[in-house]
Formats: sequence, C-alpha cells, structure tokens
Amino acid sequence: MNTSKNETKAEMAEEIARLRKRVQKFEKAESKLRQTETKFGNNLGLLNSIFEETTDAIFIKDLKGRHLLVNSVCAQIIGKSVTEIIGKNNEQLFPPEVARHLTEIDERIVASGAPQTLEEVVQPAGSDSPRTYLTTKAPLRDDNNNITGLFGIARDISERKQANRMLATQTEVLRMIAMGAALPEVLEQLCLLIEQHSAGALCSILLFDETSGKLHSGAAPSLPQEYARALDGLMVGEGQGSCGTAVALGKQVIVHDIAADPLWTGFRALALKHGIRSCWSTPFSSRGGKVLGTFAISHKVPCSPTPYHQQLIQTATHLAGIATERKRAEEESRASKERYRALYEDNPSMYFIVDAKGTVVSVNSYGAQQLGYSVEELVGQPVLDVFYPDDKAAVTEQLKSCLNKPGQVVHWEFRKVRKDGSMLWVREAARAVKDIDGNQVVFVVCADITDRKQAEEKLRDSEIRSRTLLEGSPVCNKIIDLDSRLLYMSAAGVKRLKIPDIKSFYGCTYPPDFFPDSTRASLTKHLEQAKAGEISSVECPALDMEGCEVWYHTTFVPARDDEGRIKYIIASSVDITERKQAEEKRKQLEEQLDQ
Repeated sequence: MNTSKNETKAEMAEEIARLRKRVQKFEKAESKLRQTETKFGNNLGLLNSIFEETTDAIFIKDLKGRHLLVNSVCAQIIGKSVTEIIGKNNEQLFPPEVARHLTEIDERIVASGAPQTLEEVVQPAGSDSPRTYLTTKAPLRDDNNNITGLFGIARDISERKQANRMLATQTEVLRMIAMGAALPEVLEQLCLLIEQHSAGALCSILLFDETSGKLHSGAAPSLPQEYARALDGLMVGEGQGSCGTAVALGKQVIVHDIAADPLWTGFRALALKHGIRSCWSTPFSSRGGKVLGTFAISHKVPCSPTPYHQQLIQTATHLAGIATERKRAEEESRASKERYRALYEDNPSMYFIVDAKGTVVSVNSYGAQQLGYSVEELVGQPVLDVFYPDDKAAVTEQLKSCLNKPGQVVHWEFRKVRKDGSMLWVREAARAVKDIDGNQVVFVVCADITDRKQAEEKLRDSEIRSRTLLEGSPVCNKIIDLDSRLLYMSAAGVKRLKIPDIKSFYGCTYPPDFFPDSTRASLTKHLEQAKAGEISSVECPALDMEGCEVWYHTTFVPARDDEGRIKYIIASSVDITERKQAEEKRKQLEEQLDQ
C-alpha cells in the first residue's frame, strides 16, 4: 500500500518537474517576445525612421555599450558594415577621444534614467569635415522598469545649422548696412562672422582704388598687424599675390601653398615670416560688374577650399559688395536712401518693413512677387492680411515681442497666403530698428521653406507605413488614439482572436467587446496611465470569437511626435495562454501532492 502511494508521489513529482521545464521554456520564449515587444513597443517613437531609406541613423546598445542594432545609415557614418558593428562598443569603433566623449554621454543618460536630445559633432568615415547630428538618446527598460540598454536616433542637421548660421550672418551684416554703420565696421564684422564658420580661417578684405590701380586695407581683424599693413597699397597685377592677381584677372585665385606658388614670389618671405601658408582670394563687384575689392581667406597650413568654403566665400563677397557699393554710393551722392533702396529691391530675398501698428511700410519687389502682389498692393496694408488665418494671433504676439526687444533678432516660422490662395511656409528673421525719421519699425527677412515643410509632413505621413513593420511580429500590436478609440490591430492579434473583420472594431472604444467585463476596468486604468506619459503593463484574459479564453501580457506605450507631444498609444500584447495553462496545471498537481 505504501509502496503504491510512494510510486504515485514519484510519478507526480516527475510530472511536476516536466511541467516546470515547460514553464521555463515558455518563460524563455516569452522573454524573447518581450524583447521584440521592447523593440516594437517601447521604441515605437522610432518606427517612422526605421525604414532603410531614412536619412536618420538608428542604433540600440546594451548596458555595456555594445551595439545590438544599427541601420545602414548609422553603419555608413561609422564606416563599417552592420555585421562588423554589432557586438562592438564605442572604444572598438571610434578614435579614443571621440569614443570617450560618446561613452560619457551614454553613461550619463543611463544614470539619469531620462531621455536627452543633444547635438553631437562627428566626422563620418570618408568625410573631410565633421558633421552635426541632432541626437535623441533614451534608456531602454524591461517590464519591471529596469534599464536594460540605450537607444538613439541621430539626424544630420549640418546643412540646417550652416544655413541658420549663414542667415544670421547675412541678417546681421544687412542690419548694419541698413543702420548706416561705417564701412570699416561692417567689413570687419563680416570677416569675424565668416571666421566663426570656418576653424583656422583668417579673413581680410582689400578695396580697389581704380584711380591708383592699388588695393587698400578694408578689414583684416585676425591677420598679424604688420602683415596686414604691408598689404595696404598692393599693386593690382598678375604675380601680385593672390589678391592682386584676382582683381587683375577678375576671377578667384586659389593658392594652396604659398611656399611653392610663383604668384607669391615677391611676397613669399613676408607671408612665411608670419606663418601664412595659403591664401584664397575672390574679387567682389558692383551690380554693374565693376570690381570693388577682394575677399581673402588665409590659413597657417597649406590647404584648398571645400564646397562649404565656397559657399562662405560666395556669401561674404555678396555682402562685401553690397556694403562697399552702398558706401561708395553715399560718397558719390546725397541720394543714399534711393541707392540703398535699389539694393533692397534687387536682392533675391523677401524683405518687409512693418511699423509698430503692424502696417506694411515697405516690401521689396521679390517679396511682393513671391506673394503674387505688386508692391503698391501691399504697402499700407496690415501685414496680417498675408498670413494664414490660424497663424495671425501668433504673428501678432511675435511682432509685439520683437518690438519689446529692440536690437535683438527674433526668428519664427509661419504660413503665408499668396494672392491666388496658395500657401507657403516662411522662416523670418526680424529685428526692431529705427527708420530714418526715428520711428520704431520691424525689419523682416523672409526665406521660403515650403519645400522643407512639405518634406517634414511627408515624413510624418510615413508613420502610417511603419505599421507594416508590426505585421511581421508575433506580438499583437494595437494603436489607440487619445480618445481611447482603436485605430489598428496587427495580424497576429486578428488571427489569434479569430476576428473575421477587424475593421468593424476600428473607431470603437478600447477595450473592445472581446475582453471580459472583469478586465476592462484594469485595461482602461493602464491606458489612462499611458496617456499621462507612463509605460504600463498588465496581464489579463480576452475571449476569442468562439468564446475561448486567451491570456495576454499587454504593455501600453505613449508614442510621441518630433516635438515630444503624445500622439497615440501603442498596446503590445504577448500571448501567454500556454504559460497560464501550464501554471494552472502545475498548481493543481501541487495541491494534489499536498493532500
């Protein structure tokens, strides 16, 4: 009798052991699914950029800094293949100084437990210059809210940064010109601003005196004074260094290495004495094509201009030409106001002058043409008339803010409406100044950014396409809007719950009918927590269309837009039915064993 009972207990113990192994197997499988959930749930904010055609770099690291996932853009920046990067940390992929800097940032974010957005300067593999990336990094967390790693998205904003800095430079110089600053002051400020855009650049401007055929110093704030004085009075002609030759030929002259270039035969010793090894000189002219002077960039190492340097030179020569011609026009005639107005009208940028009441005092022809009006139609009219109705209140506030900060540049982006009803986006730089009568006005420089805004809108629209990434996942993913309406459910959930037409549930309040009444309150609670910005998880049963019970582990994750606002909620559900059934059976056997 005892022997039989012992054998029964032994058999039950073996069964329990087998069940425990099954539970461990299910837990392992569940762990893998949760990893998938982490990638497709917790990181849903990345889904709109995961496509390989995105220009953003995407990466995921573990707590030891090893790369677990990178996309092809990230791999191109690092200069290695994706397979070569996976499993390696910063120290194995970057130069020591760069690796140390990146690792410090990563460790700081993990330690803080909070996402951060920062600008990082990295020189991509194969590039001759560093690039600026707007990088968002955030900790990865498991279901217990433990940090398990780090993910990041890096967007190349080099061109945007350069464009913004260039616009600020142009605005500042044009402001000085508009305010009637002395020409030496304008040219010196122009040199200093251009030097800020290019490390190691030493800028100088020489003005051409046609009567004497010589070049005289206009500005050279960073060159050695003895060297700058020696160039004052330089005769124009071929072989007269970079500047004299550029004015004589009427074209740009690039001298890579002064020590070996014949154009510098007569000035080589002077240049080398002061450590000047290269000089690129570009003449600038009046609107009529008359050479006014030359803008030069020197370096203390042999080098040649990159395309970016050429953009700087183009901007500098354009502004130097405007400043010099305006000054000479003032010297030639008392009609300086009319001469400046001519420059104002011919500039291919949109300029507006608005008085303190918001009335258009002046607009250039280009600006009027861009809006489909004549200058006469706009002058004297409220400037709000050309703005999109929904933006008028914000425009009014920005104008007030600008008037309250005289001398400071205020930037904004708004929509304007053309005469034909079409819309364009503009980025405006505005500054409150005094006009010639002493009245306070706002000087506004506008840039058309419609193409950029359309591209950004197209990128946002591509988020919908990112749902296709969810279809291949074994996780049941759902998208819920902030009004608790179900917008989407992935194929895994539709198949498991045997739903014949999931679209019939779209627009319905979540949780839908296939959840028992006993669990809806719990699901609603966790959904509301996600709307408040929290990541929340819960285990609860659902009923398939045949009434069979299906257990899910569901995580609610708030998905945010580029400005950090919650856009919708993602509910990622892992099927744990088999695990629950195994646990219940084990519990029953353990209860029998204890009897």
